[in-house]
Order: sequence, then C-alpha cells, then structure tokens
Amino acid sequence: MNKPSVECNDQCLTVKGALIFHTVMDVLMQSKASFIQEALTIDLAGVKKIDTSSLTLLCEWSRMAKAKSMTLNFINVPESLLHLAEVNNVKAILKL
Repeated sequence: MNKPSVECNDQCLTVKGALIFHTVMDVLMQSKASFIQEALTIDLAGVKKIDTSSLTLLCEWSRMAKAKSMTLNFINVPESLLHLAEVNNVKAILKL
C-alpha cells in the first residue's frame, strides 16, 4: 500500500499516495490543521490510488470549508476520481 502524505505550504495542501478506505482517516486528521485560512487549494496530483472513500474525503473537506466560510479548490484531480464523482452526482457540488 502506498502510504499517503499530506503537506501544507501557504494556502496549498498537497496530498500524495493512496486515498483508500484504510488511509483516508489518517489523511483527514493530517489535513485538519490547514482549515484555518480564508482559502485553501488541495492538490491531488500525487494521488495514485482511489476508491469511494476518496470521494467521501473530498465531501468532508468541502463540508469543513463551508462550515468555516472558506474558499476551497481542488486541482489536479485524477481522472478516476472525476469519473467517480460524476457517477455519484457530486462533481458539481464539489466544483470539480
């Protein structure tokens, strides 16, 4: 399994590795401290493996940002995750 890593620089949170059932809670915990700014960009270019848990994580990040009146943007979203969001009718909600 490709253990995920989370790194925050300025207003960009970079996520790398596998976003799957066994890793998303760790990624969520690592990312929580980044939700203190007015705006945050989450770069998913380094995400190599996904499942439906990945989509749940994006929804949770979106909920957290909304609760704090933050602007949230996702960039470099893997095609497989875009497809999963489209199939589950949340692509527009997540602004992907």
